[in-house]
Amino acid sequence: MGIEEICAEAVAREVKTAMPEILCAIENAIREEARAHLLEKQKDDEPPEVYYSTSSISKVARRWYYCN
Repeated sequence: MGIEEICAEAVAREVKTAMPEILCAIENAIREEARAHLLEKQKDDEPPEVYYSTSSISKVARRWYYCN
C-alpha cells in the first residue's frame, strides 16, 4: 500500500467520523435560514410562501453517510 492509499484511507476515516456533526451543522444552518426567511416574510405582512422541510434533506444526507 502506497502513501496515497494510506492518506486516502485516513482522510476517509476522519470524514466518516466527523460526518454526523457536519450533517447536523448543515441541517441547523438550513433551519436558521428558513426561519429568517419566514420571519422576514411575516414582517412584510405577507403569508409565508414556502415551508422549509429539512427532514428530507437530512434523510438523504444520512442515507448517503451510512451507505458510504
